[in-house]
This record gives sequence, C-alpha cells and structure tokens, in this order.
Amino acid sequence: MRIPLNTSSYIIGGRPARAGEFPWHASLSIYPAPQATSYTVCGGVIWDSNHIVTASHCLLECKGGRLHSPARIEICVAELDKNRRDGEICFPAQSWRTHPGFNPCRQGIIMNDIAVITFARPLTLPKITSNGYGSISAACHPASTEYTGRAVLSGFGRYSMSYQSTSTFLKTIVLPIWDINKCAQHWRGVGYTHICVGGVGGQSACMGDSGGPLVWYDRSGRATVIGVTSFGPPTCAQAGIPTVFTKISAFLSWINQQTFGK
Repeated sequence: MRIPLNTSSYIIGGRPARAGEFPWHASLSIYPAPQATSYTVCGGVIWDSNHIVTASHCLLECKGGRLHSPARIEICVAELDKNRRDGEICFPAQSWRTHPGFNPCRQGIIMNDIAVITFARPLTLPKITSNGYGSISAACHPASTEYTGRAVLSGFGRYSMSYQSTSTFLKTIVLPIWDINKCAQHWRGVGYTHICVGGVGGQSACMGDSGGPLVWYDRSGRATVIGVTSFGPPTCAQAGIPTVFTKISAFLSWINQQTFGK
C-alpha cells in the first residue's frame, strides 16, 4: 500500500514575509506541456548564480506507472506579491536534473527528493536593495552537521485547507526541528537524508510549498539552507505529525557535481 503523502506542501498559520527577508527564495511555475496555461506551483532556493535547488517530485511524477517530466519551467526570484510588480526577476529554466535515486513510482517513503535547475543567464549575486524589494542572494550552504532548535520555511503555498488556491503573497513560518528517531515513529523509513519539522497544530507547510527552502539561523543571524520541502500528512497542519524535508547536506556531493563549472 502506498503511504498517503502530501507532496505539494503549503504554509498554514504563518505570516506575510517582509520585502528582502528571503532573497534566496525562488518561485517555480511548472508546465506539463509547451503551450499549457495551467501549471504547478513549487518553491526552490537560489544555490548560486546559475542554479536553483528544489525537490525532485516537483519535476518528475508517476502517471500510470510511467515517469513524466515538465515541458517547461518558469522561475521568479525576488518575488513578494504575485499581484503586483515589486522588483521580481522572471526567466525560463534551461535544464534540470532530478536525483537518479528518486523514483515517484516506487512504493513507500519518498527518498532522494532533490533536484537542480540550471538557467542560461547568471544572476548577479548578491543584489541587496535599500528597501528590500528586488533583493536576491544565495543562502549559505550547510555543513555536514545536525541542526537543532527551530527552522524557518518560506513559500507561496496554500494558507488554509478551506481554500484550493495557493497564496499570492510570500509567507513564512518558524517551526521546531524534530529528533529524527522521534520522526521515524510517525514516518517509517525516514533517516539521515531527511529533516523533520513542525507538528504544531494549525501551523504547517502545504500545497504549493514543495521544494521550498528550510533555513536555519545562527545567533548572528546568518542563514543556512538546510532542507527543501518534501512531504507531509495528507491533511496539512496536523498536530503531532511533522512535515519532512530533504536534508541538503546529505546530497552536497551530488549537488556539487551538477553545479560545478556549469
């Protein structure tokens, strides 16, 4: 039996982000066909001037036992409000690579849920403006260590189970990081390649936040991206059940292979 996972996470119970608060956040519009007008919303994190890291399940899905990839991907960075022009930069993806160990047709827990998107024209990083609007920057890359305490999620996903549409405004929420062994009691199969966060009733990631960055701040305020949103319970914001993120530090070698010199 396939575990009922919600792999299109969104933010419930968070607050609106401030201009320039998350300059590393990327918004992805993923189109199934070249001329398609409808699209799937995902998030991502600016890794460097030419790449974004996101979740593989945003880019590869299983339909009828067969793998399907998108026809095109549009990327927006420095986006705060989708209903107005506020300094965002939007451009198409040139190519993308999902992790070879990711298989959405596989039964059980989602593994290796990480991907790299490449774009043709490099971004100028960092670009920090005085009022925050239009600011873009990469978050610091993680070390091979365990992060504890609390982490911060950002995304344009759904903000209520009562509404089917995703948010037009970037939102954020602060959630506790779980001990991985405690998390495994809820999600059998999670391990060193995962990070579990949340479990607070009424506060969660949800549809539209998939692939979005999970960031940890040290005491000086330095932001390190430690995960990308992978999956959670079928009903978002369930008390006592965490959302699961792909642990970026477990895939640094693979990410570097995809991005070095490219």
